[in-house]
Amino acid sequence: MPEENYDDIYERDNAAEAERKQAQLLAEKLQGLGNRLHAQATDNAKKRSDVENRWLEDLRQYNGKYDPTDEAALAVATGSKLFVNLTRNKTNAFVARVTDILFPTDDRNWAIKPTPVPLLREMSKSEEPLANDDGSPFITEEGVQVEQRDLAQSVMDDAKEASEKMQTVIDDQLTESGYNAVARDIIHDAGVFGTGIIKGPLVLGKTRKKWTKQTDEQGNSVHVIELMQDLNPSCERVDPWDFFPDMTARRLSDCEFIFQRHSLTNKALRALAQQPGFMTDQIAAVLKMETDPSNTATHLAELRAISGLTDLGNKRHEVWEYHGPIDKDDLEACGCEVDGEDPLQVFNGVIWFTEKHVIKAQINPMDTEELPYSVFNIETDDASLFGPGIPRLMRNSQQVMCATWRMTMDNAGLSSGDQIVISNEIEPV
Repeated sequence: MPEENYDDIYERDNAAEAERKQAQLLAEKLQGLGNRLHAQATDNAKKRSDVENRWLEDLRQYNGKYDPTDEAALAVATGSKLFVNLTRNKTNAFVARVTDILFPTDDRNWAIKPTPVPLLREMSKSEEPLANDDGSPFITEEGVQVEQRDLAQSVMDDAKEASEKMQTVIDDQLTESGYNAVARDIIHDAGVFGTGIIKGPLVLGKTRKKWTKQTDEQGNSVHVIELMQDLNPSCERVDPWDFFPDMTARRLSDCEFIFQRHSLTNKALRALAQQPGFMTDQIAAVLKMETDPSNTATHLAELRAISGLTDLGNKRHEVWEYHGPIDKDDLEACGCEVDGEDPLQVFNGVIWFTEKHVIKAQINPMDTEELPYSVFNIETDDASLFGPGIPRLMRNSQQVMCATWRMTMDNAGLSSGDQIVISNEIEPV
């Protein structure tokens, strides 16, 4: 083996040092990206605090509970604390009715049919012969002259057959993804909070088993089980509490970015490391850290209190999913291959991060660069993307009903006791 000279050793050390500095620079860029996105997510969560306070009021009303201020006032008054819950019945009736209308049990609520092309409809009535490019009549090998209506009918039949096949495929995909169940949950969210969010289409890989027949050189056959990765479109319900759009936008189409919060255990975070595209070294660094107790999910204690549970704390990892503009340098620092020479060009990307560590980055897989979210409001709000729900719309009616029944119960309690009248002006007869 030939000995290395000093020039080769010097060149090799310089190359190793340059590679180390480049890796350190990319790591610093990656950490800077995580810090910026974490600060942006925290700031956006603070901007939505007014909406969350409204949701808490609506949720207490839906569950037949007074707000803490009203509970304190009723405790001091030592009167009736009755809550006549009309909100829950009205909300559930609305959800059931809308679900029956949008998702009938005996039929699908959509269909695929070929578009009525006016040109083909005119040709379907024409008996004129079909002509070749040179103007001569088009005649089949059997010697049959083809008319324009024959071609139009053939095209329309093919379109009808293709649409029916596509309808069957889509129907199967919706059934596999549990679309109807997801949609019912979204309608319930819209009834209680005023806003329901669905995310999709998502491509989920399911491992399926398949038996294949294999034959050796001697002609012996044996069946071997084969694991296949089946990729199918899917959808999921997004919890309104974990949905943070651009709060300056009035409609989803106006949103520049969207954050989605995931609350994951260590086990779920390790499972993410097995998914394609996630950075295993970054996830390993997060798992070695203690979970940040100062997360943005401040509503959890309130939700548990409404359900009658004590605050159990939160030791889960707060994982954020960001959809929005991202610089070319940041994408390259995450290991993404980016086409384009302009360093100031902004791309639409998807970034996952937790504890200020970026764990996944990719360019938006949709060619149209659309955001994979859809919002359903029972009544839109011109000032915000989050509309009012049934509890908010009937809040005054619910308060009047509760006040009336409390007054009735207080008067009934007073009138049920002994009635004694003392007056010096009353003389016995």
